[in-house]
Amino acid sequence: MGAQIFKSAWRTVAQSDESLTQSVFMNLAEIPTNITQLDEIFLQPQTKYTFALAEKSACWLLPLAGAIDFVHHELEGFVHIGQLQNMATETSSHCIISNPYANDAVHFLAIQCPANASKTELFEFDLSQANQIIPILKTDDSKISIGQFEGRAEEVYRLLSDQNSLMVFVVRGAFELHNRLLEAGDTLLLNQTYEAEFEALSNNALLLFIETFTAKN
Repeated sequence: MGAQIFKSAWRTVAQSDESLTQSVFMNLAEIPTNITQLDEIFLQPQTKYTFALAEKSACWLLPLAGAIDFVHHELEGFVHIGQLQNMATETSSHCIISNPYANDAVHFLAIQCPANASKTELFEFDLSQANQIIPILKTDDSKISIGQFEGRAEEVYRLLSDQNSLMVFVVRGAFELHNRLLEAGDTLLLNQTYEAEFEALSNNALLLFIETFTAKN
């Protein structure tokens, strides 16, 4: 099994009066993954955040605290906790994210990867199902799942093929995964394995899983 860790402290940080962005760029990954960039973003009340989408790429927006408004091309939308917005474009473009709240900051992920066609879809999931892995979406290239776990809960993520790779991002809390300590903001890449065993080390710990279909299941 191959493994590579990107610690939270190693992320690229960009900060302004309006936002804080912590980014992992996968061009340094030694293990193949479909993900090119993972941004964790905190946006202050009544402010906006703009990011670029490359040609033939997609972005998944995943709110973690609060809800966000977005504008991409002619499309406007609203995404809240328990939803994931998929936006794919054939041409280079920009997406504008807005915090609609007057007093509260919002917290969300923006995850980018290649895409071959323009598409916009909204997916919903139920995080009230504790201590289990919840599928969110599956494309031709990737599968995204999430799970919230109580302290000492144990679970196993089973890959569809040992030729695939798995990205695990710790949204909240701490975990032990394959004898490695992972804390909030850490990213772990795995390959050459059928499964990833883990144990939550804190309550309400949240994990995001992105499986890349290297084997093209």
